[in-house]
Amino acid sequence: MSTDEGLVRRKSFVQVPPLTEKVLVAAILLLFLLLHGLAGTILQSAGSGDRATSASDREALRLYD
Repeated sequence: MSTDEGLVRRKSFVQVPPLTEKVLVAAILLLFLLLHGLAGTILQSAGSGDRATSASDREALRLYD
């Protein structure tokens, strides 16, 4: 037996439980909610930046009237 086979057969101290369907669904749901919240935050900040730019553009245009 080579040293590589000995390393493969050795049990690790960390036992990872098998992924069940419920765990996978929960992980997917959690990631979806996280991405949904992040997208909402990005869109809100982008929308508020557009409004501020539009207001400053209107002020600049009033100066020329």
